[in-house]
Amino acid sequence: MNLRLEFWSASIIGKIMSRIGKPLHMDRPTATKSRIGYARVCIEMEGSDNFFENLAFTVRDVQYDHSLEYDWKPSSFTHCSTFGHSNSKCPSLPKKVTHVWVPKMINAQKDLGSKSYQTNMM
Repeated sequence: MNLRLEFWSASIIGKIMSRIGKPLHMDRPTATKSRIGYARVCIEMEGSDNFFENLAFTVRDVQYDHSLEYDWKPSSFTHCSTFGHSNSKCPSLPKKVTHVWVPKMINAQKDLGSKSYQTNMM
């Protein structure tokens, strides 16, 4: 997140990031202000949360708009709102049942029963 210098403190960055999710920690260059080109913050999000591309906020009646980038985004999870699998492999989806016709094998002995047939050719 490209951040203006007047907002560059751990408490302000934490307040801004809390609009997206729960801020867990920031990397050392962000915390020590040794790299001020962008802030890098680890945020815990719910499975149903959106990944916003921009974050708008107002400070002292001035509107600010900052672009957001994500190091990693989980695979899609729109069905059950959990991370770690795609919709096609979601364990909460009902199992698809496929019926396949298999021809029944008929044993000649079984078809004739236990009787034996003899024919006399005279």
